Amino acid sequence: MTMTNNAQRRRLATIVGSVLLLLISAVHVLRNTANHSDGSSATIHTREEQQQELLRHGRRLQEEPEQQQQQQQAPQEDRPPIYTYYHRVEGTGMTEQSDDALLSEWKRSWYNAGWEPKVLTLEDARQHPNYQTMMDLITDPALLGDYELMCYLRWVAMSAPHINGGWMADYDTFPLNPFLRHGRQLPENGALVVYGQNVPALVSGRASEYFRLAQRIGESFQRHVAAAKQQPPPPPPQNLESQEEIPKNSDNH
Repeated sequence: MTMTNNAQRRRLATIVGSVLLLLISAVHVLRNTANHSDGSSATIHTREEQQQELLRHGRRLQEEPEQQQQQQQAPQEDRPPIYTYYHRVEGTGMTEQSDDALLSEWKRSWYNAGWEPKVLTLEDARQHPNYQTMMDLITDPALLGDYELMCYLRWVAMSAPHINGGWMADYDTFPLNPFLRHGRQLPENGALVVYGQNVPALVSGRASEYFRLAQRIGESFQRHVAAAKQQPPPPPPQNLESQEEIPKNSDNH
């Protein structure tokens, strides 16, 4: 069975304490011998005093790991915020319980990495003063679906004044490598940066950059919907049986 860190520390404290007790006893013997040889007086600690000193030292050893852990964890005001956006939708393959468990693990991992994890919701997007304008860009939300609509609104939420941009990560994206120093100052002078090739699982940028992207997405959606409505209906599928057979001696391969 693997011992926990606290158990290992307590065992180490016991071993170190035993060694210190031997050292303290040896020092006292040497002092006593030296004092007797030159005729000077010496203060000899009793066994009870030695045990009390050892207990005090053992308590200090047990308190040190806790103090070190508190020092390693940044104070609340020094933690840069990291946001994720979550709104429960059906059809993702995740149950509500698994979503909650994943969100809890996401918050724990980012907190242990020195960040202040915060979960944004639809309510945060609605607090944006231009929320209705951004929703008007999505002329037919049914074409997007609930999941895609929430993916769009996360950009709106990140640009809301009470959030004011920053770092955003998907709630299944964890900080495996430390990069805390970047959290206190946005890279590229706050320009929108997507740390991935195809999926914006980790993004940084100032609020205006998030809002600019949200506008671009809404305008692109409008253009595609308008173009789709102007196109004629696609032709019916061709009857495969009526196709001419390609000659076997054709140069086409």
